[in-house]
Amino acid sequence: VGSEMCIRDSVDAASVKKVLKGKYRNLEKKWQKTKNKLKKNRLGNGLNLKPWKKDGKDAYSVKIDYGNRAHLRHMGHGDWMTYTLGNHKDLGHG
Repeated sequence: VGSEMCIRDSVDAASVKKVLKGKYRNLEKKWQKTKNKLKKNRLGNGLNLKPWKKDGKDAYSVKIDYGNRAHLRHMGHGDWMTYTLGNHKDLGHG
């Protein structure tokens, strides 16, 4: 992830907000902590932020906890949008 890609702000798509209130409500606090860590240091320990080429050029995957990840899209100028989150299988990680 290039140095020009700071994480100034990260918003959750409506679909992410929905699953955080439903199927993945157990991840809501963990996801908030992960977003805060990303803003402080996107290369920090445990985040494992990496390009997610399956969803295109500006898509990335970040670790929430042992079995769950979130996918974000870099919108430019430090703005990011989380477009999906879930377990490895749901997100196509195998």
